[in-house]
Amino acid sequence: AINKHKRSEQIFADQIVGRGQATAVELGAIKGNMWDTFEADHTAAKNYDPSKSSNDWIATKWEGVRRPNEGSSYGHTGIDLDLLRSIGVRLCEVPDNFEMHRALKRIMSTKKSRVEAGEGLDWATAEGMAFGTLLLEGSHVRITGQDVQRGTFSHRHCVVHDQNTNEPHTFLNNLNLGPQENYVARNSILSEYAVLAFELGYSYENPNALVIWEAQFGDFANTAQVVFDQFICAGEHKWLQQCALTLLLPHGYDGQGAEHSPCRIERF
Repeated sequence: AINKHKRSEQIFADQIVGRGQATAVELGAIKGNMWDTFEADHTAAKNYDPSKSSNDWIATKWEGVRRPNEGSSYGHTGIDLDLLRSIGVRLCEVPDNFEMHRALKRIMSTKKSRVEAGEGLDWATAEGMAFGTLLLEGSHVRITGQDVQRGTFSHRHCVVHDQNTNEPHTFLNNLNLGPQENYVARNSILSEYAVLAFELGYSYENPNALVIWEAQFGDFANTAQVVFDQFICAGEHKWLQQCALTLLLPHGYDGQGAEHSPCRIERF
């Protein structure tokens, strides 16, 4: 009975012809063109030599980005110390009419003092200063993940809210030190598989943007395992696709229990 059953393609073709939407001859021509395309691509694949092509190995064309087997060099990466200090100060300042939470006022006051003294800087301050230099150099910076605005350990505070109006203030978008690119920090939903996949796709479009996905804890990374293993780690070999995504895991075994800590660190 199975052998006598028409193939889905034939059933669909009969329906189209029966409705007068196309003739059998027209459908045959479409089918023939498709088979010709398949045969041509099959023949071309047999003779394909990736070593003779500079661009075909990647799905997106990143001009000026070198292939993994090509040499690369970097120019000067330093920055003027006064400018760096100015960026750090801007990470602590809000508009005059902005009512910041009283606890954050103390935190920002301490941070500003350390920036001005040039010592005792914590991770988040250094991170923010680095982001600021990239923005001023014209590079877009984007970070997503659970609570990235505040930071997993209440350490980042890159976006604060007015206690009277709930209006947000993003420090890095208000440097006022000249032309700059846009900074985006988005607190994401508890759907790491979807968010990480979106950020991966976002990173494909601009190799000169710093696109970051931050795993709040190891178990959050576990729920995005398919994206890690099938699309990021194996991306260039399996999908011929370069990747500009940066992954952050801002903790180790911090006493939060086994369920919060494992994430297969080799993925990072």
